[in-house]
Amino acid sequence: MHDKSFIEKLIANAPLAIIVLGALLLVLGASGGWEKINLQIVETAWRIVLASIGAVLLIFGSVLIWRDDTSHTRLGFRKGKPLRYFDDSIWISNSNKNQQQIDSKFLTWDRCTILIWVYIPQVGINLRNAPDNRYLLSHHTGDAKDGKNYNAFHFRYSSMNRWEVIYSNDKAEYQENRLFIDDGLEHGWHQFIISWDRLKPEIVFLIDGGNKGLNRSVSFLPFWPQKRSDNVTVGAWVSAYPSSYCETKLASLWIYDGFFDSNDTTFCQHQEIAH
Repeated sequence: MHDKSFIEKLIANAPLAIIVLGALLLVLGASGGWEKINLQIVETAWRIVLASIGAVLLIFGSVLIWRDDTSHTRLGFRKGKPLRYFDDSIWISNSNKNQQQIDSKFLTWDRCTILIWVYIPQVGINLRNAPDNRYLLSHHTGDAKDGKNYNAFHFRYSSMNRWEVIYSNDKAEYQENRLFIDDGLEHGWHQFIISWDRLKPEIVFLIDGGNKGLNRSVSFLPFWPQKRSDNVTVGAWVSAYPSSYCETKLASLWIYDGFFDSNDTTFCQHQEIAH
């Protein structure tokens, strides 16, 4: 799928359309017309009205973009520094009942990259002792039939001994070929990356920058969450049932509004963190 042109982005983005229309009316009112199309506005009152409406639309559209987190990524803007959680490592476990909550707005972004360091224990211990799925990130908006969920987004170590990224739409439909990487990691700290671009569309899942595993999909978009709850749960299932806890240390969860690029300074800074 080709990258969207400015006109396509304008059609899909109401705040941007309002700003463009406001600017056009402001220019027409201030200049008294447009010679190239033989449009002239002689009466001063009409010029004042057009310019005033244009100014109001400019301000209104700008406020909408400022308040709407998704507008930044629809326009291709970078908001700068990533959202950062757990700069110091945190051990999340059922015994501590200390699952964390973070804002789920990033699930609505057109482009997003999630980076997190996870401590991987020896095989058969804690996180890698998984009679049930152990969740590093979990989100949904409600239960559907047959154990499915509406608008799911999960990153987990599964009972099949592999790392999985799972998502569903508002009909609780899941992508059949889900993203996963078989577990074969040495114990110690490892960096996990989940990154998507809904405009391409493409989603990628990497371990240690792709050196320890990589999977991608270009057919994920029909199954992406269409609604969101307020928070994403970190370190356990949404309802925090005992066997869902990750039972390990997590650190440096960073979320930024761009698609993964191995040359991006955010990724390079995150990769250099030693735990």
